[in-house]
Amino acid sequence: MAVPKICGIEQEYAIALAGGISYDPIQLSYLVVNSFERAAAQTAWDYAEETPFLDARGFSYDDTAIQISRNDNLRINNLLVNGARFYVDHAHPEFSTAECLSVRDLIAFDRAGERVLDIAREEAAKQITAGREILIFKNNSDHKGNSYGCHENYLVSTELYQRLFMPMKTLNGSQPVMGVLIPFFVSRQILCGAGKVGSENGTPHVDYQISQRSDFFEIAMGANTTANRPIINTRDEPHADKTLFRRLHVIVGDSNMCEVAGLLKVGTARLVLSMLEDNAINLDFALEQPVKAMIDVSHDISLKQALSLEAGGTITALQIQREFLAAAEEYCTKPEQDTEENRLVLQYWREALDALEKEPMLLVGKLDWITKLHLLQRYIKRKELGWHHPRVRRMDILYHDITPDRGLFHILEREGKTERIIDDSERVKYFVGNPPDDTRAWFRSHCMRKFGDVVVEANWDVLTFSAGGNRLQRITLGDPSKGTRDLLEGVLKESDTIGKLLANLQQ
Repeated sequence: MAVPKICGIEQEYAIALAGGISYDPIQLSYLVVNSFERAAAQTAWDYAEETPFLDARGFSYDDTAIQISRNDNLRINNLLVNGARFYVDHAHPEFSTAECLSVRDLIAFDRAGERVLDIAREEAAKQITAGREILIFKNNSDHKGNSYGCHENYLVSTELYQRLFMPMKTLNGSQPVMGVLIPFFVSRQILCGAGKVGSENGTPHVDYQISQRSDFFEIAMGANTTANRPIINTRDEPHADKTLFRRLHVIVGDSNMCEVAGLLKVGTARLVLSMLEDNAINLDFALEQPVKAMIDVSHDISLKQALSLEAGGTITALQIQREFLAAAEEYCTKPEQDTEENRLVLQYWREALDALEKEPMLLVGKLDWITKLHLLQRYIKRKELGWHHPRVRRMDILYHDITPDRGLFHILEREGKTERIIDDSERVKYFVGNPPDDTRAWFRSHCMRKFGDVVVEANWDVLTFSAGGNRLQRITLGDPSKGTRDLLEGVLKESDTIGKLLANLQQ
């Protein structure tokens, strides 16, 4: 049976400084990241388990350990009270959500990340010259040739991970990664693309396209994320007990403002991975040219682009998604998969594909690329502008502004023109300062709150405590489904020192 698909999102935000020409985005990112409350003032990020160059296919691009001073570590990393990591990644502030078991919780947590960034932006603004405003955008392209990511993480079994990346063919002539995952992610952008004016990275010209990221993928598989970007990221960095679990690190998705698009992005991927794990999917749509197909799908807002298959013949992205939906509907007839959340994903998946086929504008307020297209088409017509006018590109970027009173998406939402998945907005507010109760993030967060003065380092699956003198003690959280409130709240309450906590955990 498939392991619980605990998941998370890593969102890089674009940052700029209005009211002046010259600024350093790295220094500005430092300022913003350090302007939000920490869980523990002196807890550094533990880089010991970071293996960004280890490839799942059995080799490493670079075995150089990450070296960073403690002062720089604390400056770069802010471990938050809600179990998230808020840090500087190159020239961007990045918010990595806590581990979430529910798709709805992940959407709420991702939105809580927007609030964290906005709170930090307001606090940071108090430290800069009057008249200059910090601007933050939840998007993936600056229209200057630079792309930055919205990465997804999914817990999968080690058995599936090895099967995905084994060299032998295990489907109808294709590896699962080639016959299932690549065509799934290439076609998924019609559901969760963020929309973008123009094209970049030397790809053919279009006025408007579905995805912000698709122009920037250059190979089918690889471990890198910032250059020579792959459709399937093979970075082998489990953040868990690697004998049981692996993390599938997905880098092809766009940042979503619409909650329905976010639900479809994560919910459909979780179902496909669960089907693979349970050997419940027998599709093979291995693409003849995956990278070209990624771009072709994004560049065709009519959704009629034919994609060539390795086995011969052609298929459209819409048809591929139809096949995956049919397989998922069959899979979810199993009692263990017939859940309220899966039913919700299937409902929106079906409705979205039906509307894309018949009347895409029914998805305004649900899918980002459709919502933005609707706004821009109206604006272009009203102002009598061309697609390449600077004001149109500015509108594109303003859609993603996280500031509630300025961002175009937030204005639409305030006017009731977007569809909400998170029925209770209090859930979003809750996650600004609290972790989910049902993953290890709960224990990690509450440990740092209670024993922050002796938590020396932390990462997703390890907490390192000072045990007096030069002695260090480590708690390993190798199973992301453990460390929950139900399991460990009583243990934490009964432990008034770190020594007692360690002893109680061993009982």
